[in-house]
Amino acid sequence: MAVPKRKTSRGNTRHRRAQWKATAPRATSLATTAELRARLAAV
Repeated sequence: MAVPKRKTSRGNTRHRRAQWKATAPRATSLATTAELRARLAAV
């Protein structure tokens, strides 16, 4: 098992954790959704 030789500093730990995030879902307007449905129905 890998064991760290030195303690990771708070700054490094927080910097690493800050990168680990979920991407926000893109918001779609009702008009856009209606247009897409109309296009899919036409195909």
